[in-house]
Amino acid sequence: MKKKILAAIFSGMVLLGGSYSISLAQEILIYDKQYGAPYWIITETISQTNNVITADVGYGQNKSRKHTYKFMQKDNVWYCVNPSGNQWVTVEPNSPDNDILYVVLQNINNVYIDYGETYMKNPIHWWVDLQNMEKTGTKDKPVIKISAYKVRKNIDGVLDFKIYTFINENNNWLYKWYTPTSGKSQNEASSGDEWQDVSNDRLTKDLLQIALTH
Repeated sequence: MKKKILAAIFSGMVLLGGSYSISLAQEILIYDKQYGAPYWIITETISQTNNVITADVGYGQNKSRKHTYKFMQKDNVWYCVNPSGNQWVTVEPNSPDNDILYVVLQNINNVYIDYGETYMKNPIHWWVDLQNMEKTGTKDKPVIKISAYKVRKNIDGVLDFKIYTFINENNNWLYKWYTPTSGKSQNEASSGDEWQDVSNDRLTKDLLQIALTH
């Protein structure tokens, strides 16, 4: 992506060798290559729930308008809901949508898995810890370690916590999980000694998909 490096527009920092400027207010500014129109991507609003990524983007003269972009990948093709309408459209190369998607993918911090569950009448979801995800192993036998926390929406406190390890053997993904906490039996605190097939558990399958795409 070839956009000129912006020179401290917000008195923030310039990412050397990159394509955008980031401000102290956590906004990333890019310019439409065709018309030169500015877009302000508000990084603190970037999040992913299941397979949909959302981000608030300001545009127009002096950020006079704002739109919540939605992005989704299906069959290796990216789609978005942009300010032009309320329907999914293909993200075209050399478009503002594509430039915004590039920045959004570089700045996702909050990823959630949501099955519409509740706990004591409070909605809950799983928060995926991307910051501490580890990818090791070899090309033929990759290993992924990632944590997931079951939390209530808008309420502090963790209801459950699991650390997953995934391995790929003969093009088949297997997993184990454990919870590093006291007061639980072996069966409650881990999946056991045997590797299990990812396809047998919805949460594990969704978690692996997130790990593979980040």
